[in-house]
Amino acid sequence: MQIQREQIAECGGVLKEIETKLCELRDFMRLQKMRLLERDQRESIARQWKALALLLDRIFFIVYLVVIVASLSYTIPTLTSLRSQYQSTVLDKAKGLT
Repeated sequence: MQIQREQIAECGGVLKEIETKLCELRDFMRLQKMRLLERDQRESIARQWKALALLLDRIFFIVYLVVIVASLSYTIPTLTSLRSQYQSTVLDKAKGLT
């Protein structure tokens, strides 16, 4: 590679200018490649966080449903038994007054 550069330098200014432009182009391509790799890494991390958020969302939704169903299964029988006790108490009082 060193020999080629020396030969290019001897050939004249035009070839040297082409070599300079090619080096700049290689540097630019390396820089773009690094930018793309960094962007891909950021997107990958964002996708992983979104997947985790989706998983947690579903877990909390299931927990929410279980809590609601459990509270309703406790509350409804309690309310209906209290209602029947209240109705029988009211009827007993009404019978006692007449």
